[in-house]
Amino acid sequence: MSAGLRETLSPLLFVIYLEAALRDLRTFYNDSITEIVYADDVDFASDNIDDLIHLLNNSPRVLNKWFLIINTSKTELTEIKQMDTRIGETWRTANKLGSLLGDSEDISRRKMLATAALSRIRKKWLQAWPINRALRSRLYNAFVKPVLLYNSSTWGISDTELKTIDSFHRKELRLLHGIHWPSKINNLSLYKHYDATPLSQEIIGGRWKLFGHILRMDPRAPANREMDDYFSEHGDKYRGRPRSTLPAVKKIT
Repeated sequence: MSAGLRETLSPLLFVIYLEAALRDLRTFYNDSITEIVYADDVDFASDNIDDLIHLLNNSPRVLNKWFLIINTSKTELTEIKQMDTRIGETWRTANKLGSLLGDSEDISRRKMLATAALSRIRKKWLQAWPINRALRSRLYNAFVKPVLLYNSSTWGISDTELKTIDSFHRKELRLLHGIHWPSKINNLSLYKHYDATPLSQEIIGGRWKLFGHILRMDPRAPANREMDDYFSEHGDKYRGRPRSTLPAVKKIT
């Protein structure tokens, strides 16, 4: 469940003020609900939908005491449940903190946003002034690549999907530097000539950083507990063909 709150204070004061309001709200739930707070957005995660509904019904009254109003247009209840096929998994297109919950869906959206970002750079910069190769690469690394790799360390993707991302990256590099038929350049020369690397390496490196960050967290933290369950030898076996995202053993209803 996500709740969007309208802030009227400075960023730092608002975060402190929101934390004080959430302390009153915590009296309506226990460890069965996990909070995820980012700026003015609050997500509540639980495997018990009744607890979330109870919290949703009591939130307006509690937050009104702190003169906070829930933005109903941004408040939604999302049920994450793995089905036999992806068709019925509507939660995959739910947007949380700028990312879609479904990894494949999020990757497709990231590619679209990166393409749009590169198009704006070409119109406003590359076609307006003569820009050298080094500055083109800096613009790409500053305004396009972060859009494409946003939250990529959490993606659960296969080797095939990593290859498609590398292919997309190379296509963007060729477009950025004006390489088109009849001009040709192989992939290795493209990376070397324009001081670039395959994005799959950065994604895998980000995974290891996230893995280490989770291991350094409190063992009672939800992320640490989920990782222990995921790699446990005594866990339930997966049903059917394994997927690269949420395993059946960790489905949330």
